[in-house]
Amino acid sequence: MIDTSKTLTANDSFQKAEYVVLRMYPLLDGFSVETAGLYIYLRSWRMNDPEDPMYGRVWLSREEIYAQTGIGRKVFERHLEVLQRYGLVGTEKSRVRTNKLNFIVKEPLTEAEFRIEYREALDRFTEKLREIQERNKKDEESFATKRTDWKAESTGMTAAEKLRSRIKPIRQEEAPVSSPEEDSSLEQLKAWL
Repeated sequence: MIDTSKTLTANDSFQKAEYVVLRMYPLLDGFSVETAGLYIYLRSWRMNDPEDPMYGRVWLSREEIYAQTGIGRKVFERHLEVLQRYGLVGTEKSRVRTNKLNFIVKEPLTEAEFRIEYREALDRFTEKLREIQERNKKDEESFATKRTDWKAESTGMTAAEKLRSRIKPIRQEEAPVSSPEEDSSLEQLKAWL
C-alpha cells in the first residue's frame, strides 16, 4: 500500500524518459503517448536497488495505480497489453501477497536496436511524412495561385495578365530546340496571329 505520509516524489527526484520511448515506440501499432506515459509512471515506482529482492519490479496493486493515475481498468489493461507485447513490461505472481501480480519494468530498446527490430514501422512513418510533405507542397502551390488572383483583383489585372502571371518563365536551358521545318511553321503561325 502507498504510504502517503512519506514522500511520493522520492525526495524531489525525477524519472528519466528516453526519447526512444516518447518518439519511436509510438510508431508501433497500438502504442500511443498515453502508453508511453504509463510506462514512465511504472518506471517511477520500479525498485532500482539491485540488492533488493523486488529489483526491477513494481509492487503497487492495479487498484492503487488506478487511484493515483486516474486511469480506469479497461484503459490500463489495454496499455499494459501493448507494453507487454513490445517487451517493456512483464508480470509475475507476487511471492508476498496472494492474488496479486508484480509488474516487471524492463529497459526500452536503444534507438539502434529499435531501427533494426521495427524497420517496417519506421518505413510507414517515413511514407506518412512524404505524404504530408506532398500535401503541403500542393497547398503552397494552391496558395501561390490564390495569392496571384488576390493580387490581380486588387490591382485590376485583366484575365490575360492574370494567366501570364501564373506561367513560369522558361529558362534558356529549358527552351525546346526546334528544327528548321518547325521554325517556318512557327513563323507562319506568328504571321497568321
